[in-house]
Amino acid sequence: MNPAYIASLLYCLLVVPRQLFVEGKEDSWDVQVPFGTISSQFTIKTAAPNILQKSSQFIRKLRNAVAHARFEVDENLMCVFYDGPPGVVDFEVQASADNLMNFLSVVGSKLANLRSSPSLVQ
Repeated sequence: MNPAYIASLLYCLLVVPRQLFVEGKEDSWDVQVPFGTISSQFTIKTAAPNILQKSSQFIRKLRNAVAHARFEVDENLMCVFYDGPPGVVDFEVQASADNLMNFLSVVGSKLANLRSSPSLVQ
């Protein structure tokens, strides 16, 4: 596993499906995927209170970090994600490569499968 592999997985399993299948259907996504399922894989350093209440808000901020290349992967494969308006960081989370892979196996696969299972998000 290397940083390029991690970045491509994040883009393919998070950015594209969230943009195509969840945007505008956040309430249904929140019912399908409880916030604890997502947040348990990350160390949350900074997040506005509304981000910590719904999985769709967390996914949106994480998606923004990936889509706008506001993340870092260090030599130990520790990943840090940032988001916020210009000059402000209102979202900063980190995850080990193992935790990120656990997250992607659960949430990423659910997002990626929404195209063939539209009943997951109505």
